[in-house]
Amino acid sequence: MGDYPNVRANGAQIEIELERGFKLSAYVGDSNVAALLEELWSVKDSLAVRIALLEKHLREIDPRTSVDGGHIELLRGLRHQIGELEVSLEADQTQHLC
Repeated sequence: MGDYPNVRANGAQIEIELERGFKLSAYVGDSNVAALLEELWSVKDSLAVRIALLEKHLREIDPRTSVDGGHIELLRGLRHQIGELEVSLEADQTQHLC
């Protein structure tokens, strides 16, 4: 499948290429946020790390504006679920090696 998914900013949208030739587009409403998502996705690390970085950057976008707490809670919950999934997958992989 290659190095997918691939995320690219396109103005106030992001394009998510899941596999060669299959793309989704999402309007995020702000070109700076779209560029930030593209940058964060390029981090070759776990999804939980990417989400944590996104939370941090959302808080820093405009210190005069309060970021909707619902978004932060949603990201925090997603990071927790991904962390649990990664632990579960590692345990399954270890079990199959034994």
